[in-house]
Amino acid sequence: MTFEEIQQTIEQMLAVQRELQESQIKQTQEIQLLIEQSKQHQRNLDKHERILKLLVPNSIASFDLEERL
Repeated sequence: MTFEEIQQTIEQMLAVQRELQESQIKQTQEIQLLIEQSKQHQRNLDKHERILKLLVPNSIASFDLEERL
């Protein structure tokens, strides 16, 4: 191999490595976004669950009171 061929091979290898690193960075960012979205969904579910726990017992108590009347 000539010096130029070796240099070209190294440049190609570095280009492939750079593409892999950029792909990994993008995947990491997408995973972080999915994790944050998942956490937000869990917070929303928790909030809705707390609201339902407040509303359902009150509705049941109100329903029982209406039945008694």
